[in-house]
Amino acid sequence: MKIIERMKNINSTKDCCHDENVCLSKEYNKIILVGSPNVGKSALFNALTDSYVTVSNYPGTTVGIAKTTTSIEGKNYEVIDTPGMYSLLSITEEEKISRKIVFSYAKDIIIHVVDAKNIERMLPLTLQLIEANFSVILVLNLMDELDKYKIKINIEKLGKKLKIPVIPTIATKEVGVNELKTAINTYRKLPQKQILLTYSARIEKKIEEVIKLPLKYHQQSLRSIALLLLQDETTEIEFIPVTKTFTSKINIIKTDVENGKSYPFLYEIALARQQRATEITSHTLSQQNSKKTSIVDELNELMINPWTGIPILIVVIYIGLYQIVGKFGAGYAVDFIENIIYETTHELTLGVSYQSNSVAVCPATIEAGSASIPRAYASGI
Repeated sequence: MKIIERMKNINSTKDCCHDENVCLSKEYNKIILVGSPNVGKSALFNALTDSYVTVSNYPGTTVGIAKTTTSIEGKNYEVIDTPGMYSLLSITEEEKISRKIVFSYAKDIIIHVVDAKNIERMLPLTLQLIEANFSVILVLNLMDELDKYKIKINIEKLGKKLKIPVIPTIATKEVGVNELKTAINTYRKLPQKQILLTYSARIEKKIEEVIKLPLKYHQQSLRSIALLLLQDETTEIEFIPVTKTFTSKINIIKTDVENGKSYPFLYEIALARQQRATEITSHTLSQQNSKKTSIVDELNELMINPWTGIPILIVVIYIGLYQIVGKFGAGYAVDFIENIIYETTHELTLGVSYQSNSVAVCPATIEAGSASIPRAYASGI
């Protein structure tokens, strides 16, 4: 009965998001799960909803999107598991679809799922989502793997620096899922726009120039849209309606920026985000160095170091190839097999064959009844 009810809910009034998106229900608030591949988004999706799931292909593509409706502490939500994405600056078809879904439901809750042990590498996307002024909840999944790498994260301090809820989870064991549900229901977005990252004066000036252009989009995300337009081709951002005049103005602004620097504008923005992510993690993440090191770890260190690794390589090649394979294998081992094992086996084989084919001859006779039979014949019988 529960499955039937869920299927009925899914078939309710739909919203197709700007004429192309996956049809979603108008009745419920949305929860959008985003994040890189292999961070446990699907496991969190299942733990968060625990219900019937509909998998739909994005129109015109073979990219699958999982969605379902669920109730969290009495409130109904529609949960969407988007394809894996590394950045809002999309490259693959999957990333472009995920970006379009995120910007189409900018007023709903965005849950960014990251691998806790690789938080520094994945935090730039969190900064992009906050920069777009979305309602972001950061989920640090795979927390059980931190002990293996001797890593500790100050969750409270990280939340204060990002100014968003940060929830540690182990999705496969449903650890932290209840805390996440509470954070979803009690989420209160700060009224002012959050600017966690300030770029160089030249870039900030160009951002303002783009924002002043006649851009028809959500006012809350204009800064993020401006950054995307400066980094990406306008034709690649398919959910933003632009004209030829608008495109030419963007290209002029981009050319000015790129001429003012010896490296691409895209690289400068990405580097600034990564530096900010490194700065945040340096204050919230600590890694304990184990006092006891195993022999394997010590050997790894020796082999990685060029001063010790190259001599070890030479010794291994000399002993392994020349001494063991060349001398021992081709010399002693081959001689032992040919001169001892082969000859001994060959002599034994010849001896057994000779004895089985030989006949004993003796002039004596054997009395058998009334006749006398020579022993030579008796031996052959």
